[in-house]
Amino acid sequence: MKHILTNISEQKFNKIAAEIKQRAGIALIGNSGNVESKGFEVRFCYDTTAKTLELELLKKPWFVPQSLIDSKIAEYMAGPGAAFLDSPE
Repeated sequence: MKHILTNISEQKFNKIAAEIKQRAGIALIGNSGNVESKGFEVRFCYDTTAKTLELELLKKPWFVPQSLIDSKIAEYMAGPGAAFLDSPE
């Protein structure tokens, strides 16, 4: 599943990258690429001009249901993630 975040400044991108590293152990290095950790593979692309960040889960362990991943992302985006993304620079 692909998630597209909008209005992402460089400062917010760096915060998101730090949050992903803390929660999932995946380091986003540079503005785009594929990263793997613990059986997960994620593609990311940060567009500095459009201020968008695309995150796409490419691979996951077979024993982790996609519905669990989607619910955790939705839960985060409705709670602390929403406050985080809406916060001023």
